[in-house]
Amino acid sequence: MTREKLLEYVRFMAEGEKPINRVYQYILKHGRYFKGAFEHTILPRGRLNVSIIRPKKKWCYYNAQMLTLMYPASRIVEYYEGVGNCGLMIGGHAWNVYEGKVVDITWEDIPKEFPEAAKPLSEFEYFGVPIPFEFVRKHNPIKTRLVQPLLPKYLGYE
Repeated sequence: MTREKLLEYVRFMAEGEKPINRVYQYILKHGRYFKGAFEHTILPRGRLNVSIIRPKKKWCYYNAQMLTLMYPASRIVEYYEGVGNCGLMIGGHAWNVYEGKVVDITWEDIPKEFPEAAKPLSEFEYFGVPIPFEFVRKHNPIKTRLVQPLLPKYLGYE
Protein backbone atom coordinates (compact mmCIF):
# COMPACT_ATOMS: atom_id res chain seq x y z
CA MET A 1 0.00 0.00 0.00
CA THR A 2 2.70 2.53 0.87
CA ARG A 3 4.73 1.78 -2.28
CA GLU A 4 1.68 2.88 -4.24
CA LYS A 5 1.57 6.18 -2.29
CA LEU A 6 5.17 6.82 -3.24
CA LEU A 7 4.47 6.13 -6.92
CA GLU A 8 1.29 8.21 -6.74
CA TYR A 9 3.40 11.17 -5.58
CA VAL A 10 5.85 10.66 -8.47
CA ARG A 11 2.98 10.41 -10.98
CA PHE A 12 1.43 13.61 -9.62
CA MET A 13 4.74 15.47 -9.87
CA ALA A 14 5.26 14.13 -13.42
CA GLU A 15 2.07 15.78 -14.72
CA GLY A 16 2.85 18.72 -16.97
CA GLU A 17 5.58 19.84 -19.34
CA LYS A 18 7.78 22.04 -17.16
CA PRO A 19 11.38 20.89 -16.63
CA ILE A 20 10.59 19.72 -13.07
CA ASN A 21 7.72 17.60 -14.44
CA ARG A 22 10.11 16.05 -16.95
CA VAL A 23 12.52 15.20 -14.14
CA TYR A 24 9.75 13.27 -12.39
CA GLN A 25 8.75 11.65 -15.70
CA TYR A 26 12.32 10.37 -15.96
CA ILE A 27 12.20 9.08 -12.37
CA LEU A 28 8.88 7.35 -13.06
CA LYS A 29 10.24 5.67 -16.19
CA HIS A 30 13.70 4.70 -14.91
CA GLY A 31 13.30 4.64 -11.13
CA ARG A 32 14.09 1.80 -8.79
CA TYR A 33 12.13 1.05 -5.62
CA PHE A 34 13.86 0.36 -2.30
CA LYS A 35 12.23 -0.71 0.95
CA GLY A 36 14.19 -0.10 4.12
CA ALA A 37 17.34 1.81 4.93
CA PHE A 38 20.45 0.93 6.93
CA GLU A 39 22.64 3.05 9.17
CA HIS A 40 25.89 4.27 7.70
CA THR A 41 27.77 1.78 9.88
CA ILE A 42 27.25 -0.90 7.16
CA LEU A 43 29.71 0.96 4.92
CA PRO A 44 33.35 -0.12 4.76
CA ARG A 45 35.43 1.89 7.19
CA GLY A 46 37.99 3.10 4.61
CA ARG A 47 37.61 6.85 4.32
CA LEU A 48 34.30 6.87 6.15
CA ASN A 49 34.09 9.46 8.83
CA VAL A 50 30.56 10.80 8.82
CA SER A 51 31.58 13.40 11.38
CA ILE A 52 33.58 15.07 8.60
CA ILE A 53 30.37 15.55 6.62
CA ARG A 54 28.37 16.49 9.70
CA PRO A 55 25.04 15.56 8.07
CA LYS A 56 22.66 18.48 8.15
CA LYS A 57 18.90 18.14 8.45
CA LYS A 58 17.12 19.06 5.21
CA TRP A 59 20.41 18.95 3.26
CA CYS A 60 19.94 15.48 1.76
CA TYR A 61 21.52 16.40 -1.58
CA TYR A 62 24.68 17.69 0.08
CA ASN A 63 24.87 14.83 2.57
CA ALA A 64 24.41 12.10 -0.04
CA GLN A 65 26.75 13.70 -2.58
CA MET A 66 29.49 14.07 0.02
CA LEU A 67 29.09 10.48 1.20
CA THR A 68 29.48 9.26 -2.40
CA LEU A 69 32.61 11.37 -2.81
CA MET A 70 34.19 9.77 0.28
CA TYR A 71 34.65 6.57 -1.79
CA PRO A 72 36.19 7.90 -5.02
CA ALA A 73 38.50 5.03 -5.97
CA SER A 74 35.98 2.24 -5.61
CA ARG A 75 32.79 4.13 -6.53
CA ILE A 76 30.93 1.62 -4.36
CA VAL A 77 28.59 4.14 -2.72
CA GLU A 78 26.11 5.22 -5.37
CA TYR A 79 24.26 8.53 -5.31
CA TYR A 80 20.48 8.46 -5.94
CA GLU A 81 17.83 11.14 -6.34
CA GLY A 82 14.09 10.68 -6.35
CA VAL A 83 11.38 10.46 -3.73
CA GLY A 84 11.52 9.17 -0.17
CA ASN A 85 8.99 8.30 2.53
CA CYS A 86 10.04 8.19 6.18
CA GLY A 87 6.52 8.12 7.59
CA LEU A 88 6.54 11.83 8.42
CA MET A 89 6.55 12.98 4.81
CA ILE A 90 6.83 11.96 1.19
CA GLY A 91 8.94 14.21 -0.98
CA GLY A 92 11.98 14.82 -3.12
CA HIS A 93 15.06 13.28 -1.55
CA ALA A 94 18.63 12.08 -2.13
CA TRP A 95 20.29 9.02 -0.58
CA ASN A 96 23.06 6.51 -1.18
CA VAL A 97 23.06 2.85 -2.15
CA TYR A 98 25.77 0.41 -1.11
CA GLU A 99 25.57 -3.21 -2.28
CA GLY A 100 21.88 -2.75 -3.10
CA LYS A 101 21.05 -1.32 0.35
CA VAL A 102 19.95 2.24 1.05
CA VAL A 103 22.15 4.29 3.37
CA ASP A 104 20.47 7.55 4.32
CA ILE A 105 22.63 9.71 6.58
CA THR A 106 20.12 12.57 6.42
CA TRP A 107 17.17 10.58 7.76
CA GLU A 108 18.79 7.78 9.79
CA ASP A 109 18.10 9.54 13.11
CA ILE A 110 14.42 10.28 12.39
CA PRO A 111 13.05 7.13 14.12
CA LYS A 112 14.95 8.10 17.30
CA GLU A 113 13.87 11.74 17.15
CA PHE A 114 10.19 11.04 16.33
CA PRO A 115 9.46 7.52 17.64
CA GLU A 116 5.67 7.99 17.73
CA ALA A 117 5.34 9.45 14.22
CA ALA A 118 8.08 8.05 12.03
CA LYS A 119 8.42 4.62 10.52
CA PRO A 120 11.34 2.46 11.63
CA LEU A 121 14.37 2.74 9.35
CA SER A 122 13.61 -0.73 7.96
CA GLU A 123 10.28 0.55 6.59
CA PHE A 124 11.49 3.74 4.91
CA GLU A 125 10.77 3.75 1.18
CA TYR A 126 12.62 5.22 -1.77
CA PHE A 127 12.03 5.48 -5.51
CA GLY A 128 14.70 7.06 -7.62
CA VAL A 129 17.55 6.92 -10.09
CA PRO A 130 21.34 6.83 -9.77
CA ILE A 131 23.52 9.66 -10.98
CA PRO A 132 27.00 8.58 -12.13
CA PHE A 133 29.95 9.22 -9.85
CA GLU A 134 31.83 11.36 -12.40
CA PHE A 135 28.85 13.71 -12.71
CA VAL A 136 28.56 14.00 -8.91
CA ARG A 137 32.30 14.70 -8.67
CA LYS A 138 32.15 17.38 -11.38
CA HIS A 139 29.21 19.18 -9.75
CA ASN A 140 29.89 18.44 -6.08
CA PRO A 141 28.78 20.93 -3.43
CA ILE A 142 32.27 21.84 -2.22
CA LYS A 143 33.38 22.81 -5.71
CA THR A 144 30.17 24.56 -6.73
CA ARG A 145 29.12 25.87 -3.29
CA LEU A 146 25.57 24.80 -4.13
CA VAL A 147 23.33 22.42 -2.24
CA GLN A 148 20.78 21.32 -4.79
CA PRO A 149 19.52 18.32 -6.70
CA LEU A 150 21.76 17.22 -9.55
CA LEU A 151 19.15 15.35 -11.59
CA PRO A 152 17.77 18.41 -13.49
CA LYS A 153 21.31 19.35 -14.50
CA TYR A 154 22.17 15.72 -15.36
CA LEU A 155 19.13 15.52 -17.64
CA GLY A 156 20.02 18.83 -19.28
CA TYR A 157 17.16 20.92 -17.89
CA GLU A 158 19.45 23.54 -16.32
